Amino acid sequence: MFADDILMFAPATCKAVRALNNIFDVYSNWSGQKINKAKSSICFSKKMKRSRKRMIANKWGFRTQAEGKYLGIPLISRRPVKADFQHIIDSVRGRISSWGTRYLSLAGRVTLINNVLTSIPIFSLSHTFVPGNVMAEIEKLIRRFL
Repeated sequence: MFADDILMFAPATCKAVRALNNIFDVYSNWSGQKINKAKSSICFSKKMKRSRKRMIANKWGFRTQAEGKYLGIPLISRRPVKADFQHIIDSVRGRISSWGTRYLSLAGRVTLINNVLTSIPIFSLSHTFVPGNVMAEIEKLIRRFL
């Protein structure tokens, strides 16, 4: 998502769909911007009937999505697991592998760790509960690099 992205929460009713469509129309007329339905998606509760999900999604023309991300943070309605944050581990691993071909002194490696690697998970850590095994994996990668 970007600065012009928006998250909206509403009850899954036809009345709410009509109200939101009206809001979208007013916004489009006022701003001159159109909502790109190909890039838009809608999430529903797991407890909602499939037929109702399909009906609402068809009315809007949006694709349905079980889970999404906002600013890189997973939007999930369950306890987070390591797989939800695999992109952070992969990012740390990628940085380390790109530096691995260079001959770096201990001081150089410590500087990279303190300034680059430790900053990668900070945004996620400040907004979401990140499972301990994710941090353990990152620490293991850092120790190996050091």
